[in-house]
Amino acid sequence: MRVFDLWKSLKERNNYYLPAFQRDYVWDEDDIKSMIDSIIHGYPIGSTLFWKPSREEFITDDPFSAPLADFTVGHGGDSYYVLDG
Repeated sequence: MRVFDLWKSLKERNNYYLPAFQRDYVWDEDDIKSMIDSIIHGYPIGSTLFWKPSREEFITDDPFSAPLADFTVGHGGDSYYVLDG
């Protein structure tokens, strides 16, 4: 998946979640700027691991699962947990 495709998916569907067993999001503004700079310059940025759980495995009432971004444009399609990245 390209970064642009991930960004578009986040904006349109807001369907990527941190599972309850995953660490909290800890990046600050400088970390984000550094990653964007790396992407622009074509530097390696590592990989991201997503898990597409079945409907039975996906817990929507989990108070510890939170969307990665608060775009709240709408939710549709499949949901994914971010396991690493």
